[in-house]
Amino acid sequence: MPPSPDFLELAHALLEAARQDPAGDTALLQLSAVFGPMLVSALQLIDRREVVRVSLPAGRTVFQVTSSTGKPYTLYLDLPSLPPLKPASPQARPSPQDRSPSSPNSPLAPDEHLPDAEEHDVIASIGPPAGAGSVEEGARVPSEHTEAEPADGRDVTAEALELGHMACPCTGFAFNSLAGDRNVFCKHILAVLLAHWTGRLVDSHVGMGGIVDLLGLARA
Repeated sequence: MPPSPDFLELAHALLEAARQDPAGDTALLQLSAVFGPMLVSALQLIDRREVVRVSLPAGRTVFQVTSSTGKPYTLYLDLPSLPPLKPASPQARPSPQDRSPSSPNSPLAPDEHLPDAEEHDVIASIGPPAGAGSVEEGARVPSEHTEAEPADGRDVTAEALELGHMACPCTGFAFNSLAGDRNVFCKHILAVLLAHWTGRLVDSHVGMGGIVDLLGLARA
């Protein structure tokens, strides 16, 4: 049974949240609620630097994750390119000198509050700007935080659905994902995804001789 698109979109959203705040408790708790004990195993692989991105001479990349026996599994995954995160711009806060209590137009201090009558007068005095049309009752005002596609042009829906096309040669994936529907990912795939989204992949480069060893071919 193929994985649900709703679950894949949820997993993609959690990976994006972990990318925005890799050390945040909220993202880890959300991931744990979805993936359970598998998350701990995946994080241990990342902490031990056992999730490696291998760059091949032709420009292609594969991933190797160490198994419980110490032998690496090779995963042929096509992961999306993630643009660098933009640093959050700090919001300017008014200095105490700009809030003189003697000025009638100065902002109120945090512990000050207008009486009900005066507060109504202040709100009424703000009103809509001159020439602006009135807002009908029940009309919806667009929010600045309306969700939209990322400005970098990424198709997040396509990225999410691509998560369901990944495979691992481990026995856990064969029994729990291919033969059954207990898990969509194994711990090795989850470790690669988390390391990729949080920038914790270990990079390695191999030549033609390394490709022979990677494929398990006997040298002549």
